[in-house]
Order: sequence, then C-alpha cells, then structure tokens
Amino acid sequence: HDFMVDCRETKRRYRHDQVRGRWVTAKGQRVFITTMAQGDGEQADVVARALKYFRLRNKDAEQLEWEGDFLLLPDVEDTANVLGPDAKTLGTLTEPREFNLMFKTTVGALGTEDDAAFLRPETAQGIFVNFKNVLDSTRVKLPFGIAQTGKSFRNEITPRNFTFRSREFEQMEIEFFCHPDASHQWYQYWRDRRMQWYVDLGLSGDRLIMREHHADELSHYSTGTADIEYAFPFLPPGEYGELEGIAHRGDFDLRSHMEGKLDENTRPLAVQLGPDGKPKWRGSGKDLTYFDDEKWESEKEQHGFNSFKKY
Repeated sequence: HDFMVDCRETKRRYRHDQVRGRWVTAKGQRVFITTMAQGDGEQADVVARALKYFRLRNKDAEQLEWEGDFLLLPDVEDTANVLGPDAKTLGTLTEPREFNLMFKTTVGALGTEDDAAFLRPETAQGIFVNFKNVLDSTRVKLPFGIAQTGKSFRNEITPRNFTFRSREFEQMEIEFFCHPDASHQWYQYWRDRRMQWYVDLGLSGDRLIMREHHADELSHYSTGTADIEYAFPFLPPGEYGELEGIAHRGDFDLRSHMEGKLDENTRPLAVQLGPDGKPKWRGSGKDLTYFDDEKWESEKEQHGFNSFKKY
C-alpha cells in the first residue's frame, strides 16, 4: 500500500515513506526536523531548519543536541512534535492515508464513471494474461521464460531521484516458469546470474550489493526475494537504491487471474470469499494450467494408466 500525508499549513502533499528527518533537542524542546533534501544536502538542510525553528544563529549550532540517525516518517510515533518539510509550526502533517498509485482515465466519448480505466503501473501482468497464448502458439516446454519491455505509469506524488520516481517510464521484466519441485533452485540461479550480469558490466565493488529479504519483509506470495542495489550518488552516504528485484512468486499470479483475488492471510493461499461463499473478486475462469505431457507419458508407462497432472 502507498500512503501520503498533507501539510495543513503549506497545503503540500508528500509520500509518507519518503519523508526523512532527525530528532533534535534545544531550549528544552525535542523536535523531529524533516527534510526532502537528498544526499549530502540532507544534514545541512535539517541543521538550517532546526536553527531557524529554535531561533538560533549559526554560531549557536552547538546548542542543537542531535539524537540518532535519520529516520523515515513511518518510524516516528510522536507526530505532534514533527516539523513538516516546508512548515514553520509543529504538528501540521495529517494522518497518512492511502492513495491510488494508478493513473485514471476514461475510455469512450461520454467520459462517465462507467468508462473509467487505469494505465498499467507495471508490465508483468501482461505476461500472465497472455500465458496461455504463448503456450499454445509456441509449444514451449518447462522450464521457459517470457521477457518483455514497455511503458508503465505511476501516479507519483513527489517525482524525484532521476528516473526512480517518475510518472512515465520504461520497464523490462522476465517471468520464468518451471516445475514447482525445481522452483527454489531456479530462483537461486536467476538471482546469482542477474548479479553477475551487473558485475560483468563493471559495476562491481562495494557500491553494488545483493540484499536478500528477511522473512518479515517478504510479500505474502513470495518464498524468496532479493534486491540488487547500488549506492547512487543522490542517496545519503551508506544507503543503496534498488536496481533490480528477483522474486519467487510461486503460482500466485496465474491463480489470481484464473480463480480470483487470493486471501493473503491464508496458508496455502486460498481465494477470498464473500458473504455468499463465492469469490469476492472473480477471476477470468480461463484455464492457465500447464499440461506436462512428458510426465504423463512417463507415468503411463510406469503405472499403466492414463493419468496426467497439471502445473
């Protein structure tokens, strides 16, 4: 989910997870000074804002008692003592509320609410929607991958960081399909191969890292996710930004398109049902399973019966 906060004083809007700041104490008051500055200018900006808020001169900067490192706004509980990025008084930021990351438009001449449509925020889902078409037209066998590139659109509240927070961008993705029993080995293969690709380009060194997600970071559909990250010059010292993500998504996407929205609180994932016991958000009902004819032939020879499995 993506959340935003509004400043009641300046009427400006910010992404909740992009506002950073530091706690500082002066004249007996503890305040969380926020900033939207980046890189080396981040510390200089909070110092300047703290001096201005406490009405101190530059020569009195030693009166500022800084506490800890920079924190993101979601990690701050005492919001009453937060000084917004452009505010002059404390406590002007609203409670975070969810916003729609997709661009909304209308299709048709009338432009009514019934004609509403949304520009895609990512390219991956097109691969899953056309999964059956690829199978039927190319007759590929497991394991195989589908790669594509195309435009994506996101309703970024505060575009910044070069191409990392833009509203229109090119996105490249590979979705790799394999037998469930071999999925973990393939995940490790692609994770290591993608890292080596950047190393071969010359991005090796301590500015390039691979970060495996901890269990509490994983999405509900993922059994393994790793980010390839780089220490970009526009980030604060010691911080890294994502270059690429590799995720073991299981059959979550194909099942979602086929059966309907899955309940993230169930294990294994099950279709989310409404009060009537039927799927709350229905899928297409289209068969997106994979018929393993080689396994079928093997089982038929071994057991002498016409059984087959779908994956």
